[in-house]
Amino acid sequence: LYELLREKLLTQSLLHADETAYRVLENDTSLTYYWTFLSGKQATQPITLYHHDQRRSGLAVQEFLGEYDGYVHCDMWSAYR
Repeated sequence: LYELLREKLLTQSLLHADETAYRVLENDTSLTYYWTFLSGKQATQPITLYHHDQRRSGLAVQEFLGEYDGYVHCDMWSAYR
């Protein structure tokens, strides 16, 4: 189901993206990240996907988006460049 929703999401011309850190098991050094990718307001069937990755780097974004060639609305975090 996740992959089907991801494929549908990546057909849209505009996406929104953001990431947030999440501390694992209350450990001070074990951070993981949840990336949120969602469709724009124009979507007739809105989609929101939460993608878990231990990296906050651009590789996490590149792997999720693949060959996506639309617009991504996001903050100025360098991972999105």
